[in-house]
Amino acid sequence: MVKQFGGMGAPGFAFMHKLAMLREKLKIWNKESFGLIHHRKQEVEVSLQCVNQREANGTFNNEDLIQRRLLK
Repeated sequence: MVKQFGGMGAPGFAFMHKLAMLREKLKIWNKESFGLIHHRKQEVEVSLQCVNQREANGTFNNEDLIQRRLLK
């Protein structure tokens, strides 16, 4: 990483620059690995509400039971 940066400047400055570069790379990795977790959470909550509603209505079946187990 020092070669990428060029190795110029005080060691403290170089270290802080490396940390900044690492932070940006970690942000990208996090988004690629985990995606938009809040959006996925909302999707799961809506699906669970639908399954629970079918159970309350009396239209609950084995597929709904399997779906509920997978969602939780």
